[in-house]
Amino acid sequence: MTALNYSCFACFYKLDEILCRLYVDIRKDDVVLPKHPEIIFVMLNPGSCDNEGKFCEEVRVKPDATLHRIITFMQAKDLCHGRILNLSDIRNEKSGNFFKMLAGLEKEGNSKHSIFHASREKNLLSLAPETVPVLFACGTNPKARYLLNAAVNFFGNDRIINRGLNFYHPLMRPNKNRERKWLDLVLGLNLQPIRKVYGLSL
Repeated sequence: MTALNYSCFACFYKLDEILCRLYVDIRKDDVVLPKHPEIIFVMLNPGSCDNEGKFCEEVRVKPDATLHRIITFMQAKDLCHGRILNLSDIRNEKSGNFFKMLAGLEKEGNSKHSIFHASREKNLLSLAPETVPVLFACGTNPKARYLLNAAVNFFGNDRIINRGLNFYHPLMRPNKNRERKWLDLVLGLNLQPIRKVYGLSL
């Protein structure tokens, strides 16, 4: 798979010795980028991105299948700069293990793994400017419902371009037909109303 002339950059950190990822930026190569991202994608949690042993600094990462699908969407919509935030920053590509870790942290009263926790508001505001439209692609697992509700409440319905639709993950495994349907669905979304409201020149 090629990255379609886009590069991906991420920032990682540790929380109680747990590897976490703060964000991923997807940037088109060889163009002048806008000051802020043109769109924010909200996913469940980071998967297979490698931090190469570096923390609290931006590192280039190799796009996995999920990032490739998001890049395809950005290319089709002529977007140069996208940002991925997660309901939880815990990096774990195994869904079952992730939810076990999540339950353990929550049992200890530690919710700082989520950028949507009230204690991280300043952090969130710096990464999600209020003029940027949002596409939720975090999946539909009910175990993450409380995290999803916090994120939706933060952004508000006006900014969510796929509001009223299921927030399916881009891969929707294991059914390959449904993977294609995700891309077809989001490619049909209209960014123009949000661009008009927020004065974006995308």
